[in-house]
Amino acid sequence: VSAAALIRKHTLYPFYAPFLPPERSQQILKALKSDQGGSIHDQIGIRASVIKTPKFLRFCPQCAKQDQATWGELYWHRSHQVPGILICPHHRALLQNSQVPYQGLNRHEYIAASPQNCPTQPAQFSPSLDTRQVLADLSQDAFYLLEHFLAPRDAQWFRQQYLTLLIDRGLATATGRVYQQDLLHQFRYFYGRAV
Repeated sequence: VSAAALIRKHTLYPFYAPFLPPERSQQILKALKSDQGGSIHDQIGIRASVIKTPKFLRFCPQCAKQDQATWGELYWHRSHQVPGILICPHHRALLQNSQVPYQGLNRHEYIAASPQNCPTQPAQFSPSLDTRQVLADLSQDAFYLLEHFLAPRDAQWFRQQYLTLLIDRGLATATGRVYQQDLLHQFRYFYGRAV
């Protein structure tokens, strides 16, 4: 198995890569293959994002039971570690924090998932059915990105895609002026305020 295949199948790189300029995506892939990966989070934009990385590795209680029954052990699912994703894409269960820090003191240390460091807790958050559906949809979209490696695109491509959709929905003029308040209203109507 090649290093590129390991990265694409076992890291969060496929989640971020489509939204990076092609050159930067290649630079990050190269850095991931080397021992010079210290600035990857900065290059991707994770540190500047308003969606923060979780403080602890997360797990789905149902996946944990299934993994224990199937494999005889638990393992970390990358789909549970995507920032902003709160629901398991397979079981629609709320993700729970483990006792393992997302970024440990020693970045080379590996701590395996186990029943001891993944205790099931009562839910701290109980979303409405509508909010749960939105969160489940987002989880499915993130899972799709992880499983289907999409080609990187530059920001202008995404801008044009969104602008075309906004114009089609009457939320922007043909010259590209976005009706910000109308967009915000429609966004909140679709996603709800809880998300």
